[in-house]
Amino acid sequence: MPTFITSDDGCRIYYETHGFGTGKPALVLINGTAQTTLNWLPTAKRLISKFQVVLYDCRGQGGSDLGSSPLGLDTHSRDLAALLVQLNIQDVRLTGLSYGGRIALEVARQYPEKIAKVMCVSTSNAPNPRREALVASWMEVLRLGGVAALGWSMVPFVFGERFLKRNYRYLAAAVQALAERNRPETISAYLLAMTANSSNVTPSPLHCPSFFLSGTDDP
Repeated sequence: MPTFITSDDGCRIYYETHGFGTGKPALVLINGTAQTTLNWLPTAKRLISKFQVVLYDCRGQGGSDLGSSPLGLDTHSRDLAALLVQLNIQDVRLTGLSYGGRIALEVARQYPEKIAKVMCVSTSNAPNPRREALVASWMEVLRLGGVAALGWSMVPFVFGERFLKRNYRYLAAAVQALAERNRPETISAYLLAMTANSSNVTPSPLHCPSFFLSGTDDP
């Protein structure tokens, strides 16, 4: 498994590269909450004809360790910036899903010289009572039932009705994969950090082309 070690706290971060060595523009796909590189893999395979694609697990997700640095957007941003240095890529396009979109925005704000474009999918830019209650409920489900129970509790919120009608037969396998690739203690820390840091989020101007995508079923 390809990994790199962060210089600030020695945290091991798992990553994958697809279509590298072609000289095409670089694209980083950033996971949503409790997701891993496995979730982006079908998308990555469709995009390697146009991009050099990077997938990685944020600390506290999948194959990445939790580390000792305080979890939050600033730490996630430093991790991704360090990964870009590790891979020797610049002029990068970022696409983040949900909380991954907030990471993308923070990286673009802190390291504007590295980022060419940003795309945020289903990403909120400020705390709201519904999201705070949702994350709190996920933490309680995780505590009482484990990662698989958390996965099932996320399904009706993460996926819209149209997607569920077409793909319901695959949900059990998707939840099983989530449970196999995440640890309760790291996901718990990840969710707790989302709650603790939500009040500190302030919108910042972006200095690169940006695109925000939301569906009709996206709350």
